[in-house]
Amino acid sequence: MESQERRTDGRRRDARLMPVTFNRRGMVHHALVADVSDHGMKVVALDPMPSLQGSADEDILFTAWTPKGFSSFSGRIRWIDFQPHGASVGVKIT
Repeated sequence: MESQERRTDGRRRDARLMPVTFNRRGMVHHALVADVSDHGMKVVALDPMPSLQGSADEDILFTAWTPKGFSSFSGRIRWIDFQPHGASVGVKIT
């Protein structure tokens, strides 16, 4: 499993970015998990996501590669910060 370091604010930060894909309304997005805490995680998208407009509090399904193989988990979008070539998405794991 990837090592984690404890930050001064109590949250954990993965030593490496974990690639994930998530499926929302039939569209698959490629992203990296950038930050993980007890309250959720921050996902940085690798592709433009105009389809995320207005999608706060929407449930989505993630698929991630782990040392044990592919793993799926669900989450709820909490906030979205749009960037020119993608977006940062705050996700609460459900």
